[in-house]
Amino acid sequence: VDDDDDDDDMRALLITAALASAILSAAHGAPLSLPHAAHPDRVREAFLGFVHRHGKEYVNDETEMKYRIGVFAENLAAIEESNAINTFYSEVNEFADETWEEFSARLWTRHSHHHHHHQEQPHCNPKPDGQSPSPAGRHHHHHHHRRRYPESRDWRDLGVVSPVKNQGRCGSCWTFSATGALEAAYALEFGSILSLSEQQILDCAVAFDNWGCSGGWPQHAMAYVKFNGGIDLEVSYPYLGHNGTSCEYKPEAAAVFVEKVVNITEGDEAAMMEAVGNAGPVSVSFEVVPAFRFYKNGTF
Repeated sequence: VDDDDDDDDMRALLITAALASAILSAAHGAPLSLPHAAHPDRVREAFLGFVHRHGKEYVNDETEMKYRIGVFAENLAAIEESNAINTFYSEVNEFADETWEEFSARLWTRHSHHHHHHQEQPHCNPKPDGQSPSPAGRHHHHHHHRRRYPESRDWRDLGVVSPVKNQGRCGSCWTFSATGALEAAYALEFGSILSLSEQQILDCAVAFDNWGCSGGWPQHAMAYVKFNGGIDLEVSYPYLGHNGTSCEYKPEAAAVFVEKVVNITEGDEAAMMEAVGNAGPVSVSFEVVPAFRFYKNGTF
């Protein structure tokens, strides 16, 4: 028997016991309103697993624990209600102990003065007034010529869609949207999938009307890659999950180059279907709504 393994098992048991004690203490405190009043034990069990799985740091704060289990229970009820009526599946994830206000506070851009009606927009979908004065604003636009396209197309079946990545707690989804489309275009052309550097775009594309973890546009990211003369691989310029201190682009490591950026007119669904059906995967911006926080799979 390995003593180190025994010590590790004992520590895990002690941690689990401490978590259970803290949760039960919080849950039995007054007042606590659980949507699953008929199944409080199931809520506590789910919350215990959630806290342990995601390493939550508030386990020793009884007041915070009581608050978080209440939020968790409300979100759990919303997830189960959604799964009963919708065409997509939701599940408990790392955001399940946050209110929508807390969640959105991390994803809303600080550049609200750039936006319509002075409303803050998600980091991942800033919507500045007018056209960008930067080179990123000069794109080729897709004109719909009513070309025929297949009734269905799933590019995953052809092996050109790269694996899903995790942006963490940085408002950088615009970089992942851009690299995902570029990775697919490369795979269609050359038959292999590369993982490109989101961190390079995050650090280096500021001059193209992007703001790092505070938001940006996928088409501006692609324009940056075009005018920059290439983008490094992920392995050469790895993702940090926060803004870097400087641009560390290495021209000698550039793996993919962009010849042209094509925009699809906003709201033109026929043009988008034509592009997806005939050209390949595209990058699409959309507003994150409360239900999307817990999305797992299916048609949203």
